[in-house]
Amino acid sequence: MKPEPLTKPQILIVDDEKENLTGFKYLFDDIYEVYTAESADEGKRILERQNIQVVISDQRMPQKTGVEFLQEVLKDHPDTVRMILTGYSDFDAVIDAINKGQIYYYFTKPWQESEMKMIINNALEALGLIRKLKQSEECFRQLSENIREVFWLVSPDWADVYYVSAAYAGIFNKSPDILYENPLHWLELVHPEDREQVQTMIDQAGGSLDEELVFPEFRILREDMSVRWISFKIFPVCDQNNAVYRYAGLMEDITENKQTIEMLIQSEKMISMGGLAAGIAHELNNPLSGIIQGTQLIEQRFSEDLKKNQDAAAEVKVDLSGMKQYMEKRSVTRILESIKESGLRASRIISDMLSISRRSDSRKGEAYVHRILDNIVNIARSDYDLKKKYDFKSINIVKEVDESLPPIFCNETEIGQVILNLLKNAAQALNTVAGDEQPTITLRVEAINDKVRVEIEDNGPGMDESIQSRVFEPFFTTKKKEEGTGLGLSISKKIITLNHKGSISVKSKPGKGSTFTILLPFYPDKI
Repeated sequence: MKPEPLTKPQILIVDDEKENLTGFKYLFDDIYEVYTAESADEGKRILERQNIQVVISDQRMPQKTGVEFLQEVLKDHPDTVRMILTGYSDFDAVIDAINKGQIYYYFTKPWQESEMKMIINNALEALGLIRKLKQSEECFRQLSENIREVFWLVSPDWADVYYVSAAYAGIFNKSPDILYENPLHWLELVHPEDREQVQTMIDQAGGSLDEELVFPEFRILREDMSVRWISFKIFPVCDQNNAVYRYAGLMEDITENKQTIEMLIQSEKMISMGGLAAGIAHELNNPLSGIIQGTQLIEQRFSEDLKKNQDAAAEVKVDLSGMKQYMEKRSVTRILESIKESGLRASRIISDMLSISRRSDSRKGEAYVHRILDNIVNIARSDYDLKKKYDFKSINIVKEVDESLPPIFCNETEIGQVILNLLKNAAQALNTVAGDEQPTITLRVEAINDKVRVEIEDNGPGMDESIQSRVFEPFFTTKKKEEGTGLGLSISKKIITLNHKGSISVKSKPGKGSTFTILLPFYPDKI
């Protein structure tokens, strides 16, 4: 802010006698910018136009007394310094006005030039200090009310609150005014599991605190049942004698930071598990190949079309035709075929698992959505947890897919991760439904202008509006603690919106199932 240019203080003299005005202007015009008025109304007009700092009015004027005029000045221009010229006969009215704060000072006639200069200069100096104080208070107010942290001042015994910034309402969802009546009201909102340790820290601070005290991170439970993580520290404020006379505190909502750290930890765990799964899958491929090739060789060894088989059978006096009939009679042929099919199916599952568990990077390429869906459904059907907890194979999968759609430009691994998470959530929801209706998940894929729309619909229990509005929040979950962290849908949303410039949404009604809709542009890099 640029400093205002230096100017002479502006003084207004109101008196119905011209010679008094002329004399005053003559005496003081060299050090003040003097304005004169012969009536209260004229004086009020000057006050509207000029930045008057001191008003001096005669008490005895025809229309209004000086006290009445200065009462109006106080109302309309409270920052001005108001003084009055009076005789002894008006002394009682003037003293009453001074006691009511309407008048700063009075001069008795005849007044002394030196005395008046001294009083005016003292008044201007005090006025300057008051204005600087107000500017400081305004700067402090703007600063404290526009920072995210809650700033407050309390007495060392926590009995009195001197100030709480507006950020308190944003964190606690409560008006800060309640703290002026009950300074420890916020403690009632601390999570019950954390309240004891917070109370212990308050008791510790209630003694003689001579350095900064940092509270352990704790949770608060708001009225809407949302949980926020809080960082809180206090430090002593000393007077001129270095004695602690109040505490200053800073409280910050660190929920987003905590969530980000938890998401990073969970992401690293998933990456580690993905790498482990990929390693196991590679190791399993070797014996599976041996099993598949072994069954194929067994079938080949009983073929009557190969001369080597005929020669070996003749050498040991075995009839290949009869042996083949025996194998069919005892279902050996069918068992071998089943072993081969199981091996091939296991090989396909491993191949799909490798594609979805491969560590994701920023590389993208063209991929067909319907093929991603097929791979993920195969993985879901073979997922041990899904089969054990939710009996995924008993869920009817309906596909309404346009397989003629062109490929989309995407990270196939990440899109597969999102779809698998939605399928798992649907299976978990369907597991809670009782009734004759068969659990069903419907998968739809179609083109909508320059985007592909993927819908995953279930006929499960559905959700009410309060749950729908929060399903994409980090750590929000309706599952039991051991069944989920509440990160799946929040990560899915980031994958779709940030990595692929798409959107993901949900529509649901209690008892009517849920439908998650993903919109993906065919070529997100062109958006």
